[in-house]
Amino acid sequence: MSIEQVLAVVPVADFEAAHAWYERLFGRPADNLPMAGRLVEWRVTENGWVQVTFDADRSGWGLLNFAVDHLDRGICWDNAMAESFFATLKTEFYYRRVWPTKKAARIAVGKWIEDRYNRRRRHASLGQISPVAFELQYSLQIADSQKAA
Repeated sequence: MSIEQVLAVVPVADFEAAHAWYERLFGRPADNLPMAGRLVEWRVTENGWVQVTFDADRSGWGLLNFAVDHLDRGICWDNAMAESFFATLKTEFYYRRVWPTKKAARIAVGKWIEDRYNRRRRHASLGQISPVAFELQYSLQIADSQKAA
């Protein structure tokens, strides 16, 4: 895997003011305007970009995106594990509740992942046992093999 592009993403609540500020910072207009009024880009190195995007919910945060080549081109399920996890998270947990704040949702999702998904949920890739049970089983096998040696 090689990194082809690096994008520093700056979400802002006041897009026009931020656009003007970054033009002054870089001393030139944006190099790319892919979404007028919502996204502008400046190329700062051969493979590095700064993107300013309108996103009031994430303003004040910083994001870093890496554009990488694919290890296995043409394989449609190369992202299947992540997609499966997020589908499970949404259907079994996230959409079944009403969240008073984003912070409460983030904390609860973290707890769900640590308590339910990682500890109790049986995983097909582990022979239908939980990750905790798999690790225990594996460590016992290693201990037994070390005693035998």
